[in-house]
Parts: sequence; C-alpha cells; structure tokens
Amino acid sequence: MVRSLMNVLSKSLYLSGLLIVNAVYAISSTPVDLMSMPGSTVKLDGDSTVRKYTANAASVTIVGKGALNAVSKSASAAKLPWTPLEIEMTLPITSLTSGERTLDKHMRENLKSEKNPNIQLKLNHFYFSGADSATVHPLKATGVMTVAGVSKPLELEAMTAVEGQKVNFKGKKKILMSDFGIAPPVLMMGSLKTKDEIEITYDVTLSPKP
Repeated sequence: MVRSLMNVLSKSLYLSGLLIVNAVYAISSTPVDLMSMPGSTVKLDGDSTVRKYTANAASVTIVGKGALNAVSKSASAAKLPWTPLEIEMTLPITSLTSGERTLDKHMRENLKSEKNPNIQLKLNHFYFSGADSATVHPLKATGVMTVAGVSKPLELEAMTAVEGQKVNFKGKKKILMSDFGIAPPVLMMGSLKTKDEIEITYDVTLSPKP
C-alpha cells in the first residue's frame, strides 16, 4: 500500500514538473525583433607590400530575432536578457572607406560592387563555450557569408557583455579574399600588392526594437 502511494505521488510530482517546465518555456520563449544600436562598428583590416590599411564601414544594417529569457541548456544563456536566434548583417560595399581613394576604387571593383552591392552575413546557430563571468559570456555563431556573389559557411566568435536589455558582441574573424573568388587589389603598377588575408573586427550592440 505504501509503495503504491509513493508511486502515485512520484508520478503526480513528475507530471506537475512537466506542466511547470512547459509553462515556463511558453512564457520565456517570447519572440523579439532585434536591432543594432548607434555606435556599432564593423571594419576590415588588411596588409600589403607597402603598408597596412583599414577600411571602416560608414553604414551597416544589423537586424535579428531573439527570444526573451529563452530556456536554454546553457547556463550562460540564462544570464542574457534574450537569446539570439537569427542575426543578419548587410554592409554596403560603397560605405567601406580606407582614406585612400585609389585603394577604395580597386576594392569596390574587385568586390564587384556594381553587381553585388552588399556584403551579407546570416547567422542562425548560436552556442556558448568557454569560461565566463557574471557579465561577459563567450559566444560562437555559425552561418553563411556572401561576398561578391559567393557564399561560404562561416563561424564567428564573440565576447558578449550585458547592459540591461542590450547585448554587446565584440570579436574578430580572419578570412581570405581568394575564398570568395576575389583577387587582392594590385596598385601602383604592381609595386603595391595587397595580401589575401583580411581581418574583420566587429563591435556591435543589439537591443530589442522599441
């Protein structure tokens, strides 16, 4: 008799637990639209046989979707005000300026900006990795980057910092222009040759749209 009562009680508690978890998930998975905040920056750093150069993006659009206080297996995710589900960046090639007009012209030509005016990045898988602190959490994201009409899978790493409902993503990623079918610009009748490797630096803050 006692064993039967214990089994019934155990099953009741289990079912109650499922109901509570489902209720919490239903509440905590509220979708939210995300937008980049003023001050977010993206830049490209490269090198050449003569000097290093930096191309800053004067204009970049970053939007996304998230889930407010989403339930996650990751302890870090619970520390964020929302969990990223999808992030999309659109960077007009004409907005990239290095301060060198000739280099900018060749860069736009090599990136085929007339046919493919934007560099696009779509991220749709996010997971936390490594040690974190109370306010900073290491994040990895995977998706697809499209440059000059060529799309390639990409993995990014960022450190995230929380301030209220805002989450800052800061990190760097090295890519090769040749992976996207781009020939590194050559200037000054061949005396200045840019190197194949480019480093992308991003410092982006996202927040739910008002």
